[in-house]
Amino acid sequence: MEKASTVDEKSCKRPRLDISPSRKQLLVVEVPTIDLRRNRDNHQNGTGCHDDTLLSIADVYQTHQAVFLPGYIDYMEEMKEQRTQRDAADADNQTESPMKATAILHWKDLYGIFTKLSEKDKESFCIENTESQIKHASPHYFLKSDTHDVGYCSFLVQQQESLSRVLEMLPVLSLQDESICSNAGALENSSTKSEIPAAKCTCCRCWKYEPCLWIFFGRNPSEKEVAESTDKSLQGRPEHTDSISHDGTWHYQLSGTKQWLLRPTRQLWNQLNGTNEDDPESIPITPVSIECHQGDVLIVNTKLWHHQTLLPLQPRPSVSYARDFWIICSPSTTAEGASQQNSTGSGAGMMTNVDGLYATDEIPEGTIIFREDEMPNCELHRSTTNPNCEVAELEDGTQAVVSIRPIAAGEFFCIGESSDEGEDDEEQEWEEEGWENGEE
Repeated sequence: MEKASTVDEKSCKRPRLDISPSRKQLLVVEVPTIDLRRNRDNHQNGTGCHDDTLLSIADVYQTHQAVFLPGYIDYMEEMKEQRTQRDAADADNQTESPMKATAILHWKDLYGIFTKLSEKDKESFCIENTESQIKHASPHYFLKSDTHDVGYCSFLVQQQESLSRVLEMLPVLSLQDESICSNAGALENSSTKSEIPAAKCTCCRCWKYEPCLWIFFGRNPSEKEVAESTDKSLQGRPEHTDSISHDGTWHYQLSGTKQWLLRPTRQLWNQLNGTNEDDPESIPITPVSIECHQGDVLIVNTKLWHHQTLLPLQPRPSVSYARDFWIICSPSTTAEGASQQNSTGSGAGMMTNVDGLYATDEIPEGTIIFREDEMPNCELHRSTTNPNCEVAELEDGTQAVVSIRPIAAGEFFCIGESSDEGEDDEEQEWEEEGWENGEE
């Protein structure tokens, strides 16, 4: 493509983000499941076995960019109990306990926690779906324990004092719990510290966490609770990928049940199969369904997996929290890369919920992303340094947004800044909603 004003529609294929379900043969992909409870008998002889388990989880995630850990809290509690018994049997450790005497977070605590957040954190409150039946959109109302409105929301905790207080209450703080992992002392669990540990924790690949915590809170009461309740699952945001720079997120189901629907992006599909497919129909269209119950953990890279969440009818709220992480000493990470990740992934920028339009899959250069008659009111982000698309005129005289370089899945569409006021006004007529840095 030589000029933005002469884009040939025939030579610019438009990415098909939705694949027709009428194909004869549906492709299926799986998310690995590791049920640690089945291996509990193998962990009677010390923490070394647990370290091996954490290493296995990290290795599986490194390959598949997703792994499901059902009943993780049951396994953790049993491992802690074994550690407590061993310490009690050791005369030198009789006065020590690996268990923290801290109140464990309950979903009813979230209202009080939210009221004490900073104003900036309170502004992160976001309604996650369009089917909510929230009579009062105020979080101060919806988060109360005696409210029965149907809805699904999220908010962030990232102000240092509030974050530290909430982290101490989490039933699972990290996947390399200090009380049971022999190498976890090498890892900085505190989200406010920035040093890369000198001694690498091989069992957990040194997962370092972003200084923030995502909270997802939803209600879809059963008819026994609310007579006018619907008889279907409550949908979260439509299937999407997230614009993220970290290596993944793990979600802990604190209360109730949540169903996840996961489908690989083209980039991940090629990575898993060692292929270089450009045809969208070569990607599985049947999503993987994962039902998370209280105590389950799902680790997922939401940039590489299309995802959507559903809340089935249930008497209690469905509540989960999520932590974003960096893998700073994985085999593919150089010392220089780890340093860069650490500087950007440890609080250099605040996480937010914003509106925008982004690529749900990889898009090659010269692709017509959409035409003006399809999306007449779409406002795109602006970039002075690295725009990825531009407004162009097609041969039939209509306008379109066209990629000017390869665009990665999860990357926001952005056009270059223009000093021409008329062009700015014209380009600002495009408007569409999207999602950045949201985990669900």
